[in-house]
Amino acid sequence: MRVVMKQSEEETTENSNEEHKDGVLGTTKAFCKITGKLLKKTANCTEKVVVKTKDAILTPLHHKKKEEDKIKNEEVAEEAVALVSPDETLQSMDIIVEKTLKGVTVQNFFDICWKEDESPLYYPWLESMGYLDVEVGKWEIREEGDDNHDSLFVGNWDEERYPMKRVVTFRKPPSAFSSSPIPVKHTQHGRYDDQRCVVSMMVEMQGIPFADSFHVQIRWVATRVGRNNLRIQVGVFVVFSKSNILASKIRSKTISSTTEMQSSLMTCMKEACRADGGEYDSDGEEEMMEERVGSKSKSIFRVILQSLASILAPFVAVLIVEVLKIPSAKQAIADVVEMGVTQSRKKE
Repeated sequence: MRVVMKQSEEETTENSNEEHKDGVLGTTKAFCKITGKLLKKTANCTEKVVVKTKDAILTPLHHKKKEEDKIKNEEVAEEAVALVSPDETLQSMDIIVEKTLKGVTVQNFFDICWKEDESPLYYPWLESMGYLDVEVGKWEIREEGDDNHDSLFVGNWDEERYPMKRVVTFRKPPSAFSSSPIPVKHTQHGRYDDQRCVVSMMVEMQGIPFADSFHVQIRWVATRVGRNNLRIQVGVFVVFSKSNILASKIRSKTISSTTEMQSSLMTCMKEACRADGGEYDSDGEEEMMEERVGSKSKSIFRVILQSLASILAPFVAVLIVEVLKIPSAKQAIADVVEMGVTQSRKKE
């Protein structure tokens, strides 16, 4: 009798388990069927959303790109029409600095960087370099008469004529070449017009080896490019007045030190022009462009995700409602939840 009852209980349990499995299986099939239909509708809607989102985002970008290309082409055309011939003297020198200043005219450049009037630049820069006893003389100005071309100043090396001249003196701190400060003299000649500004320097030093056998020529040339842009070029040339077996080493060492010094001056000029409203064509421009492109890509991706979320939300809600209408679905969900809670308690 007990054996029969035990068999009956086992059969009842098996039947109950089979019915539960059938219920879960039915729920799963119904869930998959509903999900398939909703996913099909979602895919169609998503495709439409992606197309609309793509058009909404990329169309303005295309228009902006066309406008930028148009402006760039106009600038290139302007530069081609208003091309200024190269500075001939600079062609025979070593170019050690070459940069671009945007939104700066030749007159602005001279007033900010070379005039040394109300807001001096050259004197503070020399002091910032650690030079001693700095003196920057005022520009001597000679006006060219109609019949008196020889009244202008004549360059020491290039033999060009300039309406302006000044003398700059200072002492370099002691170094490996000299145990005492090194006297330095700059004889600077300058001129400028609407197209170009030229400042030519003859640099002479005392108290260093072979100082009487050479001097250094430095030439700053700011040439107009387009309407309000300037191309800044700095050239250097070591002039030997006597033969010297160490000429090659003297030349390379002089060019290296002059490059460092004039690059520092260019940085100072850049900051001064920027403070006055100009722009500088910096080496970090490509990195900034990459950051802007990356930011645009992230923004586009974010917009697409937001659009998809707004479209999918109603379908997900409908899916949940439909699943809950299926017989035994609630019980299946409750079983899954209870199983998860049990496993979580076991881990604790």
